[in-house]
Amino acid sequence: MDVTKYNAHLVYPDFKEQIRRCEFVAMDQEMTGVNIAGEDRVSGLSPEETYLRLRNAVLKYNAFQFGICLFTKAANGGYEVRPYNFFLLKKNGFLVFDNSAIPFHVQHKLDFHKWFSAGIPYCTKDEEETATQRGFPVPIDDAEKKQLNTLLTAVQQWYAGDEAVLDVQIPCSMHFASVVRYHFDNVNKDLCITFTISGAPYFAEPVKFHFERASEEAFQKKLEGKQADQHNQLLKKIGFRLFWKEIIASKKPIVGHNFFQDLMFMLNMHESDLPEDYATFKRYTCALFPSIYDTKSIASQLVCKFPVTHLGVLYNQCRSLFGMSASQFSRYFYLPPGFYEYDDEYIKVSAKAHEGAYDAYMTGVVFIYFQQYKEILDSRKNLLCIFAATHFFNNGIAVDPFYEDTYMITSKGHLFIDQVESVLFNMENRRADFETNGKVDFKKINYLVSIVNPNEHNQSNLFCVTYKSGGDNENTMKKIEVYKTRSKESNLLSLHEHEINFIPIAQYFSS
Repeated sequence: MDVTKYNAHLVYPDFKEQIRRCEFVAMDQEMTGVNIAGEDRVSGLSPEETYLRLRNAVLKYNAFQFGICLFTKAANGGYEVRPYNFFLLKKNGFLVFDNSAIPFHVQHKLDFHKWFSAGIPYCTKDEEETATQRGFPVPIDDAEKKQLNTLLTAVQQWYAGDEAVLDVQIPCSMHFASVVRYHFDNVNKDLCITFTISGAPYFAEPVKFHFERASEEAFQKKLEGKQADQHNQLLKKIGFRLFWKEIIASKKPIVGHNFFQDLMFMLNMHESDLPEDYATFKRYTCALFPSIYDTKSIASQLVCKFPVTHLGVLYNQCRSLFGMSASQFSRYFYLPPGFYEYDDEYIKVSAKAHEGAYDAYMTGVVFIYFQQYKEILDSRKNLLCIFAATHFFNNGIAVDPFYEDTYMITSKGHLFIDQVESVLFNMENRRADFETNGKVDFKKINYLVSIVNPNEHNQSNLFCVTYKSGGDNENTMKKIEVYKTRSKESNLLSLHEHEINFIPIAQYFSS
């Protein structure tokens, strides 16, 4: 369900009720950018460096689409699923778009018109406080205070008597009239009366205040109308933050995929400015979201069953492993009226990938399949993946764990990355293992290498390598010794000459 500024007031009451019933909340966002030029690589960086680099991007860009999917256990053992696709657009400020992201969103059929014409405003906690306090009319001087007290006394004396109506004319400004209206709507709101204000002081007319006694039924009806109006006005001012506060208050488990930067975006946009200090950020997130799961983090422990951890691939694999027909799947993951567009039959004719709510829906389905691996789920609770990083984010005060199959490569002099890649490739025992039809098949290469903090010539003396299928320190060191022997007997890049060392990443950052 697409949620815009035109239907948010209708969606909110149901959302508020359903999030209290649900078992967990799956989330995904679409951003205007995620990298800053020159700061796009985070492999081989410390957790603190990674956070600060990603923070720079989060402060620059926005998440314009927030997908939230509520999964509620159903009587048939399946799930009732409600995907909400929020379009977000701030009323003021600047919108920064990474040009390289535009073709991606066009390709995936982002409705730019709906976003720009109907996006819901959003704000942080401090911005909410400012917005809700702004515009509260108050007497601006002693004369207006005296006028207000005189009028209040007259109304109270009339209310204590038995006359049906009270009319008071005061030569005053429209500002004072708004002060009176605000007072009876919010301060003396329990008086069982109705009132109207008329007059045109700009035409030298006094303002007329007309008060009438009201029946309990009429008063209650008017009060409900006022409350609805006030709620709608609040929604116009703070927008998505109303929904955000329901998420925070629910304390339900949050589920995402490759979720760390999503988490940073949502906290910066809807809660408060991201702190500069990483330890403070960790305490802050844990207080707001004590229970987070990342399906990519979970899948990283199931590489034998799920060798590819991209969300779409994971979803399709889990969808198949459920072993259900389309109709069975639709009954197990039931989409109520208003949410049909993510049903299997609809998806066949409609591209939905990289739409916030659909990606949240896929994430939730994958998470439900993963629930059969309880020990792994428990061990990965609050451990989030960080795109391209070599450590997990530990949601809390505990230390972030590094990947076990990752090593820092140091060298005496500066090298190009292809020189280091040649070392890694020649450390493998059989070139044929990586060939297809006599050519090297990059998909078969067992490692990923990245350069850390390159100079102006794109050289460095520090690199990071991660073994895809898992590596261990002992096996890697054996390969290094073999390579040293081979390099002396050939024209291979010499480990000895360049003093190339392999250091397990956790050891590197602890030394």
